[in-house]
Amino acid sequence: MKHALPLLLAAVLLSACTRTDAVRMNDSSRYAPSQYVDVLNGPPSQPYEVISLLESRGAVGQSLPALLESMRDRAKRLGADAIIPTEERSQYQAPGFVYSTLIGGYVSLPGGEVPILRGYAIIYEVNRTARASAYREPGISGGAAVNALPFALGGYGAEAWAGKGRLRGVGEVYGFDTPQAFLRDGFTDGQVESAIRVTGDYFFLRDLDGPYFSTGLEYASNSVGREGSTERGEWDSFFFSAGAGYLLPIGSNLHIDARVALNARLVGESEVNVGGRQFVPDDATPAAFIGIGANF
Repeated sequence: MKHALPLLLAAVLLSACTRTDAVRMNDSSRYAPSQYVDVLNGPPSQPYEVISLLESRGAVGQSLPALLESMRDRAKRLGADAIIPTEERSQYQAPGFVYSTLIGGYVSLPGGEVPILRGYAIIYEVNRTARASAYREPGISGGAAVNALPFALGGYGAEAWAGKGRLRGVGEVYGFDTPQAFLRDGFTDGQVESAIRVTGDYFFLRDLDGPYFSTGLEYASNSVGREGSTERGEWDSFFFSAGAGYLLPIGSNLHIDARVALNARLVGESEVNVGGRQFVPDDATPAAFIGIGANF
């Protein structure tokens, strides 16, 4: 079970890496989402309007149907009636390595051809007026997600958020066993017993989608033991936190949220007595979130 969670998460991430970006032809023309989108081989016989350019990118070796489904899903959100694929090509991705905190080591990234599909999203003239009239500006939306990283360290973690446009507020709670590699001088069995993190995020490319900056505050309650002693030291810390992340929608109901941050301690004990020895809490600590959640 120790390694099952990282492997399961890696599988989900690979299956969710197909993404479609869209550029509207007329940014002032907005349409209510559609329920069905056809895939056409060419322009239809009935009058239509091109409402957006689409580009889908997948993982190395991914099939064309996965890209088409991603393109279709994005077209539904734009209010289209159909998509017309126009170009299929690929781009070489060199192999590499990335360090995974989930498994405590490096994970290889495969090299190969990344599939790319381009096309148009269109709306039929017969539906254009009604769907434009039915369009409503998005209200406040939100979501909740489980953080996989604390679970991999024997703890718990989750977040809930609400936002509109390019801004959102996030509340996060977590706790975990501190890896022994982060302790020193005979101290052991460290724990973040409970932590509460409140941040504000700004998405700089799209509304509640894609890369974002994150700033906020965090309160954490910690404890640590010492080898050869049954005593434990306890302390509380208050941090300023800043970081960056990426929110990846999966269809209309799910998302992946991943971020890294650095916490700078504002208030807290400078030394903690543990069985007659002084433990010095770090003034700066890393924080990370990687989770799968649901939208509401």
